[in-house]
Amino acid sequence: MTVNPVNGTGNCTVAGCVADLTLRCPAELAVKSKGRVISCRSACDVFDTDEYCCRGVYGNPSTCRPTHYSKIFKKACPTAYSYAYDDPTSIFTCSGSDYVISFCSYRSRWERNMITSKYAAMVLVSGGFKTMVRRLWLVLMLSVDAFN
Repeated sequence: MTVNPVNGTGNCTVAGCVADLTLRCPAELAVKSKGRVISCRSACDVFDTDEYCCRGVYGNPSTCRPTHYSKIFKKACPTAYSYAYDDPTSIFTCSGSDYVISFCSYRSRWERNMITSKYAAMVLVSGGFKTMVRRLWLVLMLSVDAFN
């Protein structure tokens, strides 16, 4: 998913990730179904340690540093948040913007299906973040309907 600001002011960088993380998922984080990786869990969820969860003595920006796992995801998705204090490379301040939200925008199957479909897995959202969240359910419904 990517969030692309349009006509805003400030640091209006495209945020999100278009990489298929299941291809890069370390075995110890992989969630499988029928022998195939279908999802990738966080290191915090899997190992439940202060270091991976950025809590306890690791609960501040000075001690919570990128781990081997967060670096894998950051390399695949440079503008996505990869660990608790990934602020400098993943938080963007863009004012007065509309947003184009794209789901699976670089997957060839989606491109073939969505280009010819009357539905689009993309929406232009005006009115800021609250409006974006309210309208997100509509995009999800349209995306699911496109495959039926």
